[in-house]
Amino acid sequence: MQERKYEDAQHSILEALALAPDHGPAQYDLGRVSFMLKQYERAENALLAASRTPSLSNDALRLVAMVKLQRGDRAGAEQILRTVLEQTPNDAPTMTLLGQLALGSGKAE
Repeated sequence: MQERKYEDAQHSILEALALAPDHGPAQYDLGRVSFMLKQYERAENALLAASRTPSLSNDALRLVAMVKLQRGDRAGAEQILRTVLEQTPNDAPTMTLLGQLALGSGKAE
């Protein structure tokens, strides 16, 4: 039932992106929904596109790191998180994720 809602949301977001392909918030939403549907390649691509929107950059990149973790790419996830910290050194959510990664609990829930 929940999966169907995500699929419906994804369909609507894709229709919106057909009209405005560079719309950062829609790309971000597509990335989140695709992540929930375990469509990790689509999620990563959409989130990277969303990260070009300055107000979404850190959130989108943190989710890219989560995607990389789900795909088993711990090094890639760490690299992305360190990039966020270079841009925003005191970003608490990113520091928390890096700490979890260091403790070995890096698989996203």
